[in-house]
Amino acid sequence: HGRSRSFSQSFTAGTGRKEELERFVCTEISLSAHLLEHHGDRYVFQLPSREVPGSPTLGKIFTAVQANVEALGIADYSINQPTLEQVFLRFAKEQHEVEAAEARAAELLATSAAA
Repeated sequence: HGRSRSFSQSFTAGTGRKEELERFVCTEISLSAHLLEHHGDRYVFQLPSREVPGSPTLGKIFTAVQANVEALGIADYSINQPTLEQVFLRFAKEQHEVEAAEARAAELLATSAAA
């Protein structure tokens, strides 16, 4: 993860457009894109590293977004590489989620073994 130069794409879009925006990003930009987070009308998508074959070029991304700004109600958008702090926070969040899932699985096993 540390060496790949994946970049994130963030949008600010109108309320109620989450599904449309996700569909647009996955069909028009990259099938490998996924929604990392959203707060209010701000959506942050993770795109594949530029080293990955078939990953979108910046030109493709800008062209697709500009052609759909009005249709999707996109107020503004940006494309950037994650900062070291963002990478660290994302890693910590993922690690916490893994540990929480493992704890739930252990509880379920203990509960079923006791029954």
